[in-house]
Amino acid sequence: LYHRHRRQQFLQGLATVHAGRGNPLPPALTGVNLQGYDPLTSQWNVLELTPDPGYIRFAAKDIDLFRLFQVVTAAGGSRKITDEHRWADLFTMFEIAPEMAKVLASYYLNILSPLEDAIMRRQQQQQQQQQHQQQQIHLPGVPPQPSQPSGSRTQFDNAAPPVQQHQPPPQAQPPPPQPLQPPQLVSGPIHAPPQVARSASSGSLALPSTEHASDPVMDPEAETRKRKLAIDEDAKRSRQKTGTSDPSAPPAPPSAPASASTSTMPSPSSTQGPRRRRVEYRPLLREIDTDAGRDLQAIQAEQRRYMAGAGGCRSLDDWGALEIDALTMSLRSRIALELSYALTTLTILSIMRNGPSGFPIHQCPDLLDELLDLAEETAFGDAPDTRDEPLPDEIVTQKELVQAILDDANALFSSDPPQGRKPPQAGPFQRPADILLCITNILRNLSLVPDNRDVLARHERLMPVCMRLCGVRRDAPALLLRAACPAFSLTDLVSARRDVLYLLVNLGHAVLLAPNLTQPATPSATRTAQRVFDLVAAYLLEPGPLSPYTLMLSSGARTPPPLPDAALEVLTRFALPDQNRKTLARAVPISHQRALFANLVHRLPLSDADFHVLREEAWLAHVERAIMALFALAFLAPPALKRAYRADTTLGVPRLLLRLVKRFTVGVSQQFRVFYSVCARRVVETLKVLDDAADAFEIAQATGPALAFGMGYGDAEEAEGDKGDGLLAGFQEDVLWGVMMQKEVSQDEFMFHELESLARVG
Repeated sequence: LYHRHRRQQFLQGLATVHAGRGNPLPPALTGVNLQGYDPLTSQWNVLELTPDPGYIRFAAKDIDLFRLFQVVTAAGGSRKITDEHRWADLFTMFEIAPEMAKVLASYYLNILSPLEDAIMRRQQQQQQQQQHQQQQIHLPGVPPQPSQPSGSRTQFDNAAPPVQQHQPPPQAQPPPPQPLQPPQLVSGPIHAPPQVARSASSGSLALPSTEHASDPVMDPEAETRKRKLAIDEDAKRSRQKTGTSDPSAPPAPPSAPASASTSTMPSPSSTQGPRRRRVEYRPLLREIDTDAGRDLQAIQAEQRRYMAGAGGCRSLDDWGALEIDALTMSLRSRIALELSYALTTLTILSIMRNGPSGFPIHQCPDLLDELLDLAEETAFGDAPDTRDEPLPDEIVTQKELVQAILDDANALFSSDPPQGRKPPQAGPFQRPADILLCITNILRNLSLVPDNRDVLARHERLMPVCMRLCGVRRDAPALLLRAACPAFSLTDLVSARRDVLYLLVNLGHAVLLAPNLTQPATPSATRTAQRVFDLVAAYLLEPGPLSPYTLMLSSGARTPPPLPDAALEVLTRFALPDQNRKTLARAVPISHQRALFANLVHRLPLSDADFHVLREEAWLAHVERAIMALFALAFLAPPALKRAYRADTTLGVPRLLLRLVKRFTVGVSQQFRVFYSVCARRVVETLKVLDDAADAFEIAQATGPALAFGMGYGDAEEAEGDKGDGLLAGFQEDVLWGVMMQKEVSQDEFMFHELESLARVG
């Protein structure tokens, strides 16, 4: 408490000094709100402040101004440290680098040096006053001495009037001093107490000697005792104590015996009267540093203590026993308070980890069903699930959604009420969109646990409900974009689509739209497949060049854009099982497939700058995902669409893919060869799929399962009899001498046979 009081006094004094200089400090820095501070014109705007008063943010560290002031003043002050060039050594205790010491020193000189100068001036004034008082102290009752016969001034002429150490009450004030009268000379020596006699050279009192008087002897011990008496009297006044004498003071030496021929002096106690008793009431204060009833310092201290001890997210064991049936019943009750408790608890449980695993939702099927029931009821009520296309042959992109949000925000007048707001008749319930966003966030967090992925992916209602939430529609006649879910605004829709996209990243490889190739997909699975494709295409379909170097320049980041990269990951994982490929081929329109295929071709590297960017692992993985997505789309395409891909001269797919094979195999340094070989084989497999004019799913039904992704036609048992249409027959020289003669290609048996089948006809 004492340290906090001193700290508050320091900040109060700092604020007062700068306010007196006409340049007040920010109230957030000192905690003192003084008049005259203008945040627009103040020179202190360059300071980076912290939530706690008395701290500034410097070099990613919180600097305590009170501690900094104490350290500098204890080292002798800023002037001494500057003259001795010791700022860098002094700031090592604050973990400040030597090159930043000059900057922090300038902060000190501008902020704290005025307070240091003010304190030094005050101390100097107090010292001068004490020295002046000590020079004027003398014992009362000593008569002045006459002038010397020679006419010169005596030592009494330079003496000041006596200073009373303790003033008597007003009724006991002595009369004003009379003018000095020359005393009468008496015969015999004048004896004075030893403490009265001082040297005349120091300007203090001394009795002049006459022809019959002897010089008094100086007593050093008496001088020391008298000074101590004066200091003790001042200390007793500052402590506001009362009493007639100080028991710790040494006794005064006995005075010389009085006689008829000597002059006696009265004691100070005989002239001052009774002391004045002063009483000061100081109430007890309880200082509470809170904000809206919360002690922020205690909260931050607890957080720092926990992070220093455990760190990271808390474990599931910190919760102890939790009744899952109670959470399920809270969700089922639909009571506002119970829903808030259940959803908040599930959110915290979904982010907790117990080693590699987390909350086991696969052990709580009723809880998952109730969560999906709540989402479907809140979003759509009793409305059935039907596929409602926005417009024929149209995919609403992410860019169009963001632009629609900006247009709605800039519209000054609108007669239609905004979609997604809380209904007035809802009462004390949460906004429906907030409940839905909380549920999608919980599902995304649960999908990060490996043990939960199979259960979530195979749940018959999870994917249909989540994909239905991502739907988009257009309102006639203005054809304005609106969320298919009535509870969502466009802003809520963008957030929900992002959560579902990352949910598909975790579950895409385990989702099965049909039991096998022979059984057709259900209408719900078909709608889910088309919605997944539209969601992926919404993040990928963008106008303009999309090569790696162009994307890096446009985004200004050294990594690929996260959402398009996640969309590529979803497409490659979701289109991996043969059942999903067949369902996608039947559900997705040909125009949507062709538009996405052309977009993926534009994402491939072309120039030397693009291949220079591929030296970064993140960009190489992005290009590999784009090639794998091209393979998936080529596998989905019917024979007519494959012929259209090959014949499209604007894309130039065969020539472009062959160029990629050459760049990934010819003239590659040893450190990148092992990474580029994977991309080269994926490109060759894509060329082989485009070269095959038959429908892969009809062949699979007749002969067996379709080829899995990455297997390649060279992996089939009858690779020797495999023949194609000769997609690269016009580039035999480049294929034979440029690629197939490479050592790495010739050693890869499957890749070599596939290139051979592509380069020949018949």
